[in-house]
Amino acid sequence: MFEKPYSWACLLHLASELHLWDDERADEWKSILQPLESRIRELVTSEFLPQDRPFRVATHHNSAFALHCILDYAEQ
Repeated sequence: MFEKPYSWACLLHLASELHLWDDERADEWKSILQPLESRIRELVTSEFLPQDRPFRVATHHNSAFALHCILDYAEQ
């Protein structure tokens, strides 16, 4: 489970940037990534957010970094 939040957060971070980018290329990327983006949102809600405690190691596994990226996405 430790790699999932980081990867999920990176994808959601990319999606949030694409939503801000006013360009036809961004629209194409958004449409391609939309099914994956929706699935990742579901997984974050069902598997990441309900965790009993955070991972506090000083690597990509750190849940604080993932939560930061997810929050950026949620604020869009």
